[in-house]
Amino acid sequence: MRMHRILAALLGLALLGLMPTSLSTPASAAGVAPAAASAPAVARAAKLPRELHDRSARRGDRWFIKGRVTPQGGRKVVVIKRKVGPHKAWRTWKKVRADRQGRFRVEVAFPDSTRSTWFYKGGVKATAKYQAGRTDKIYTVCRRSSC
Repeated sequence: MRMHRILAALLGLALLGLMPTSLSTPASAAGVAPAAASAPAVARAAKLPRELHDRSARRGDRWFIKGRVTPQGGRKVVVIKRKVGPHKAWRTWKKVRADRQGRFRVEVAFPDSTRSTWFYKGGVKATAKYQAGRTDKIYTVCRRSSC
């Protein structure tokens, strides 16, 4: 009886030594190579960053948000969001399409009848190759002497 326990223990240790040290995934247990199973996860994490270089500009008595989408921002849709007041939610206000060089321009609206502060920001949606791009700035517009 004692000999059977010793043989079983030795056989178990031998089988443990033959097992791979990494944990097996369901894909590798089914016979699929682990590199092929993790390729979509690697591709999802390896998206290139997209940036929105924007600024405010004034022409006459009108204000604009203008900028450029890089890299490869030609003909991309730039979503301008606005919120009317500091405690309100961001809402899509306008969508403008950049030109072939990735440049865009949108006029900032602000009616004379309101006294609250309006906030604007821009962004570009993610694609298969690039991450979503957002502006670093939030533009503030108000009729008071200090916003």
